Amino acid sequence: MDKKIVVCGIGNRFRGDDGVGPALIDMLKKEIKKDNVLLLSCESAPENFAGKIEKFCPEKIIIIDTVDFGKKPGTIGIVDVNKIKNQNLSTHKLSLDIFIKYLSEKIDFDLIFIGVQPKNTDFSEEISKECKDSLKELKMRVLKEIINVKL
Repeated sequence: MDKKIVVCGIGNRFRGDDGVGPALIDMLKKEIKKDNVLLLSCESAPENFAGKIEKFCPEKIIIIDTVDFGKKPGTIGIVDVNKIKNQNLSTHKLSLDIFIKYLSEKIDFDLIFIGVQPKNTDFSEEISKECKDSLKELKMRVLKEIINVKL
């Protein structure tokens, strides 16, 4: 049986590149129709989905969010979750810390946090070309995590 996986796309669709997480979830929903995969567009309040995630009881949680690595816009990288507490990595720093801590106390899961370097998070509805271009690679990374995870 396949492991249960939750993919959380975090970000505000109206703040430019901050909408990458929810945009990725929109893409994945067109391709993934598996009972063991829960795709959540958490927008800017991932903590609001903690109960639903806890009830689903996943073995793996994948978080997608914009993260300021100080790199070229559109750069994708794995985020060290321990750094969330100590650095301003995300526009959702406080809520992500609380969200991950709460879930860790309730269920046992592996966590993968994939960040995308934003170019612009000002109020606008457009994701930058750099971040749009990275969505395909981001989708492939998440699909690989979903396909390669077996019990």
